[in-house]
Amino acid sequence: MESKGEKLGLEIRVMAYAFNCPNDSALWNTLFVNYEIINRSHNTYDSTFVGEFTDFDLGFSDDDYVACDVERSSFYVYNADDMDGDGNGHTYGTYPPAQSITFLGGPYMNNDGSDYGSSGIPDGCDESINGLGFNDGIIDNERLGLSSFMYFINTSGVQGDPNTAIEYYNYLKSYWRNGTHASYGGFGYGDTIPTNFIYPENSDTCGWGIGSPQPYWGQTGTPYDLRGIGSIGPFTFKPGSTQYFDIAYVFGRDYVNPDHRAGIAVMKQRIDSVRKYFITNTTPCGNYNIGIKENVNNSEVNIYPNPASNYFEIESKNIVGSYCIKVFSIEGKKIKELITNENNVTISTDNLNNGLYIVEVSSQNRNVFKKIVISKQ
Repeated sequence: MESKGEKLGLEIRVMAYAFNCPNDSALWNTLFVNYEIINRSHNTYDSTFVGEFTDFDLGFSDDDYVACDVERSSFYVYNADDMDGDGNGHTYGTYPPAQSITFLGGPYMNNDGSDYGSSGIPDGCDESINGLGFNDGIIDNERLGLSSFMYFINTSGVQGDPNTAIEYYNYLKSYWRNGTHASYGGFGYGDTIPTNFIYPENSDTCGWGIGSPQPYWGQTGTPYDLRGIGSIGPFTFKPGSTQYFDIAYVFGRDYVNPDHRAGIAVMKQRIDSVRKYFITNTTPCGNYNIGIKENVNNSEVNIYPNPASNYFEIESKNIVGSYCIKVFSIEGKKIKELITNENNVTISTDNLNNGLYIVEVSSQNRNVFKKIVISKQ
């Protein structure tokens, strides 16, 4: 293990996918990744963070700047000047692009019996800034968004590459390698105001990462070979529970405006489109069922066995009256549909090929999505 830390006993399933949607520039320039993380240990991890450690290398690696967009739940890389490298080899040359890592949906917040973030105020300066499921009428379905962004440099100093488990954990929590909290202004080190977001520019309008609004802060000066760490947390990870983490890698490039920041505007427009598709479960090229997850703390629908061979059972708890079951292919095509009022339903796999499918169970006031893997001998 690169961090040299102890094994946590987690099972991590990863699926990368893309949309064949050439007429939509947002989808055509985006790669999606879904993580399913299962706590197979007997331990309760009470201060869990998940994150994405990214070595950007946008074309030529030594002229990169980084930033984050708090309200878009994203961090990104762009070129420090109007020419990336010399335009030869693995460089972009003129009209340099921007590349984001966008958190579409993070792990679920700890249950608190409310529909709001930690402030208890609808649309407050809290996790609802960039999370999902807040103030929607459903209790305890809230998913976290980007809660920290840090950078580090390809070096061995205090702001350099992490080498131990505690250094990795520090970066996930907005601390430098030596345990010093990131600070607002300059290079993010040694100033007086602690912050959770390095180089937010003007995206943290209510000052969620600091506690009060602050002036614009972006990167300046000499560019470096930078790496970035966007993270989500903390949350409690109980034994046997599952958490989900959905990411989009959104690319933007402006072929008209040569300014080195022009690609950022294109990228942010595409981020807005991609996040809307994820939240509304629809795209110009079909449903976005793969991105919709149930609240894993709610066990009103269970599917077993999973993977399934000849059949699988759907067990529905606390659903009164009739409800609808739909089975979708990974491409969003509806394969099966039935209406039932039975608590246990058996679904045959006779006309299903091996692969991943999405099962939607919808009642009068709730939709639950589950994944099922078909694996016939």
